[in-house]
Amino acid sequence: MKVTYDVAPGYTVTIPESVILGDTEVSKTVSAEDVCVKKGQKVVIKLTDATPTAEDEKFKVKTSENAEVEYNISRNSDSTKLKTNDVVLEVNPENGASGSATLKFSAPQNAGYAGEYIGNIAFTISVEDV
Repeated sequence: MKVTYDVAPGYTVTIPESVILGDTEVSKTVSAEDVCVKKGQKVVIKLTDATPTAEDEKFKVKTSENAEVEYNISRNSDSTKLKTNDVVLEVNPENGASGSATLKFSAPQNAGYAGEYIGNIAFTISVEDV
């Protein structure tokens, strides 16, 4: 008699839809829950497709007239400034089926022009070998 038991891989990742920058630092949490992947694998969330400037890995928001202001993103756990392709969170089921990371968004400095400043950042979610 052959006995089988099939478990489909899966996970739930939560990334805030938006952040409103203000005069003080703003925190947002990224999380992964119910992580079920093959043994020896983990879920990895990276900050990608953002356009930091060359100096200090700062990120930009712009007005429709192309006025720019810069801000930083850092991990709450170690205050490391993030840049494109940096890992935000890794969840290995051997260490628990869920995890979270708090990101800190610095207050923009020296906005010389009035207006609504908008920008985008993106995240990549992948399953990788441990």
